[in-house]
Amino acid sequence: MEEKAFFTAKEREQLFALYKRLLQLSGDTLQKGDCHKLKIHLIKAVAEGNLPRNCFG
Repeated sequence: MEEKAFFTAKEREQLFALYKRLLQLSGDTLQKGDCHKLKIHLIKAVAEGNLPRNCFG
């Protein structure tokens, strides 16, 4: 059975743009390893269904 991607292509593009912007704006406030922890947390949230779709998709 084919697994459907959580993010559409447009959402994925926007996610990367927002993630990059977050990193730029955070400047020196992030410590070593924080970017990796954030990435792991987001992946886990999607995998566990903690980012549900609303009635508009």
